[in-house]
Amino acid sequence: RAVAMHPGGQLLIVGCADGRLVWHDLDARDRRWTVDRHQAAITALQFSADGSEVAVVDMMGAMSVWDVPGRKLVRFETSGLPAIAAALATDAGYAAALATGSGVDVASLDQADSRRPLAAFEAVADVVATTRDGTRIAVATRDRKVYWFDAQTGDRTATKDDLGESVRSLSFSPDGSQLAVAVGKQILLLSGNGTGG
Repeated sequence: RAVAMHPGGQLLIVGCADGRLVWHDLDARDRRWTVDRHQAAITALQFSADGSEVAVVDMMGAMSVWDVPGRKLVRFETSGLPAIAAALATDAGYAAALATGSGVDVASLDQADSRRPLAAFEAVADVVATTRDGTRIAVATRDRKVYWFDAQTGDRTATKDDLGESVRSLSFSPDGSQLAVAVGKQILLLSGNGTGG
């Protein structure tokens, strides 16, 4: 359900539907490790920029952070709130996790019990993305809209509501200047801050 490549290219981690994390050593193709800490499907994986840690979120809202060289658990937190999708900004110290209702929560990767509401929506929010620097969050809802938020203040900064079809995926460019939006069978390139076309 989720996959992440180490910045150095030598490690691939796959998050499975049963909650397992499978670590693949790409330098030694026959080496892999399986970790069974999560109890629900993995919705997001993200390495820190230096590759020293990887953050994980599952559908039940549990978050974990792992020391990559030692494959050791650093932190584990369960919120009791589901997350049908998640976007991680590991270098900014937070995860943006989507609840299965119609709201989006932001939770710190560094502090326990830090999950707080970011926004509520009239329609179910089921796609989320964050810029690499963690300053902006984009959310797509099932009523064919995309919203941009300031991650620190929680303010909604822009909305695009004329997409025509449901959004299947969102992804910011590395510098955050563009947002790729998968709508139906096409990809739209929008401004990273939601302004313009």
